[in-house]
Amino acid sequence: MKKKYMILGCIAAVAIASTSIGGAWSYFTTYTEAQGTRTITLGDWTNINERYESGVKYVSIESREDSQPVYVRVQGFAGSESGDLTYTPQVDGDWTSGGDGYWYYTKALNGGETTSEIAVSIPQQLVNGEKDFNVVVVYESAPVLNDENGDPLAYNSETVWTHQVNTEAGGE
Repeated sequence: MKKKYMILGCIAAVAIASTSIGGAWSYFTTYTEAQGTRTITLGDWTNINERYESGVKYVSIESREDSQPVYVRVQGFAGSESGDLTYTPQVDGDWTSGGDGYWYYTKALNGGETTSEIAVSIPQQLVNGEKDFNVVVVYESAPVLNDENGDPLAYNSETVWTHQVNTEAGGE
């Protein structure tokens, strides 16, 4: 009988000890050091194209052939004059204002494609040389999200531009 209690006690001790090994294991694997570098390719590559003509900056975004589909948005900055910039899509329906300073390309940009141009017009007082200026147009891209069947989800600006990647184990 004493042997039976001894075996049960050992099993209980092993069970209790094994429940905390996950935390200990994650401690040892979380705090490791490594040397060297490694290039990480995240799946998309885009580039901005700009040309300037008579007070208008024409902007388009191109995607490399092997890039995954992305959504893109652009915004221009000209210091205190940023609010005076006007945007004119060169193809009706391709670009839309988000009301947040960004202009959104309404279609997914697939690999090897280029967006239609959007014209960013500079205030006339800047063009005429009344002030020095520099207009910077920035863009962002976000991967197209897919449903559980791998089909692209319909564009939804709130989902695309506020989506956060889950970095916790378990995927929940």
